[in-house]
Amino acid sequence: MKNPFKTQKNNVLVPVVIGLAAAGAIVYLLLADDTADLRGKITDNLDKSWRTVKEKVPAGTKAINNLKDKVVEKVTNLT
Repeated sequence: MKNPFKTQKNNVLVPVVIGLAAAGAIVYLLLADDTADLRGKITDNLDKSWRTVKEKVPAGTKAINNLKDKVVEKVTNLT
C-alpha cells in the first residue's frame, strides 16, 4: 500500500504549458481582426442554441408538473 503522506514529485510544467497554449489560442480568437467573421458565426450559433433551450425548457417544466400531479394523485388514492 502506498504511503499517502510521502511527497511525490509531480511534473507541473506540462499542464501549465497546455493551459497557456489554450489561453493564447482563445485570446487570439477573440482579439485578432481576421477572426471577426468566425466570432460572428460563433455568436450566431450560440444565440440560436440559447433560443432553442429557452423554447424547450417551459415545455419540459409543464410535463414534469403534470407527472408530479399524477404521482401525488395516485399516492393520495393509495392512502
